[in-house]
Formats: sequence, C-alpha cells, structure tokens
Amino acid sequence: MLRENRNEGRHVESYGNFYTCEYSPYLGTAPAALASTRLAEWFSASRPRIDTLQLRNMRADHVDCAALASAFRRIGWAVQVYEQFGNWYEPTTGIDYSTYLAARDGKLRNTIDRKTRRFLRMPGAKLEILRTTEQLEYGLGAYLNVHARSWKQPEPYPEFIPSFVRRFGEIGTIRIGVASAESRPLAAQIWLTWGRRATIAKLAYDDTTKALSPGTVLTAHMLEDALNARNFDEIDLGRGDDGYKRDWLGSRRPVLGMVIANLRSMRGMAAAARHLGPPMIRRWVARMRGNS
Repeated sequence: MLRENRNEGRHVESYGNFYTCEYSPYLGTAPAALASTRLAEWFSASRPRIDTLQLRNMRADHVDCAALASAFRRIGWAVQVYEQFGNWYEPTTGIDYSTYLAARDGKLRNTIDRKTRRFLRMPGAKLEILRTTEQLEYGLGAYLNVHARSWKQPEPYPEFIPSFVRRFGEIGTIRIGVASAESRPLAAQIWLTWGRRATIAKLAYDDTTKALSPGTVLTAHMLEDALNARNFDEIDLGRGDDGYKRDWLGSRRPVLGMVIANLRSMRGMAAAARHLGPPMIRRWVARMRGNS
C-alpha cells in the first residue's frame, strides 16, 4: 500500500489495519532467505525511489524477520524490528474438551462449572452457535447489541464488523456464539474459522452482568463444541496480551513489525534518524556503562 506526501515522501505499508492479526510479505514457496533477497532487491530497484517501508502483523513463526532484515541491510537500508503484540494460542489436534479442560488451572475449571450452572438457572437461558447466513444476521445483531452495552469503546469504523461477518459468512468461515437470558443477549463472540484453525476475533459481554460471567460461560461452550467435533488443529485469541487470554490458551507467539528506511534518500535518512537513532543511542550508552 503506497502513501505519498511531502513530509514522508514515498512510503509503503503492508496491507492491513488495526483489526489485522496476521500478514506475510512472502508469496510463493521460495525459501525465506531467497524470498527476502528478492523483495529487498525489488524495493531497491523501484523507481520513483521508495523512501520508507513499514511491515506489520508478521507472526514470528511464519515470517523470517531476521532474514528479511538482513536482506535489506545488505543493500544499505536501515531496519528496526520490534514486537507489536503477542498472539495466544493452543494446539488442539486430537484433543477433546475434557482433555483441554483438565490442562487448565483449577480456578478456571471451578469458575466455568459454577458460573455455567448459575447461568443455566436464569429464565430463558440459552447458548447458541450460529453458522448459516440467516443465523449469522441474528448473531450479528446480538453481538452489536451486546457490544453497545459492554465496557468496550465504540468501533472507529462501525461498518467494518457487519461487512466482515457478512463477507466471510458467505463462504462459511464465520461462527457467532450468543449467550442469552431474560429475553436479551448477555454475551457474544465472533470466531473466524479458516481451514483447521479458529481465531476468536471479537468478543463482548453486557457490563451490567459481569458477576454472572456470561462471557466465560459462552467461551467454554464454544470451545467444547469445537474441540469435541475435532474441527481444528489450533485455536487462537487474535491480537494482544490481555490477562485473561493465558487462562484459556497456553502458548504465546510474538507478532512483529519492521520499519525500513532507504539510506539513499534524504527522507529515508530522516526516518532512520527518527526511528533507529534513539535505540542505537541507548545501546551505545549501555555498552559504555558496561565497560565503565
């Protein structure tokens, strides 16, 4: 994605937004070192000249950022690699719900049991997992209703989630879970399913029902359904290191970003000074202190 203005010059960014969980700059099946070299050489040869490049949302286990950084440094560009966020996940091949649950902390298991029994005693209590196009419209409405009553800030782009659900619902890769009681939805979750992987993309619960933990009850119900059906080899919780995530899924992988500056352009050199100058100075000071 190319952006051009007077201050930044010609700036290229990976295609995505703040909802994006994963991105790779590689195409094809070439080894990472070769693919990285080709990519760096292509940017170096581009005319008009590219001043800066920013790549985001690269899973460390999918993109060889060390090879990519080395390839750009070899052609004389400056590179900063940084960690954007963590992605919590659980390998689930051959694991049913009882096996999964036995591996959780006892506190979580007790909470699930206690809160589920309490929830199911409520008038009209219902747990649903919605998959068809018609069901997803109801699920989307429930999610938006719950989100409006949750602790979460309004979405900056209100049409994104409805478009996301409808587009992926058309090809059968969305499921929405809804926990309802007393004639209203209390919690809702949107899962994106692709191949043998499921990402819990969005979740919300009615803030006034926090003591009932409808989100916990719904998460457990959806995990039980997915694991007992043996549909997935991995389940993950998308972007971020929110404290609750490690309770549900036991592994974490870093998701990285890179700022790359062309030292053959004035704007690239200025960007390198802004982004790489302070870290380089900190490393120099640390070395000096270590030698003193």
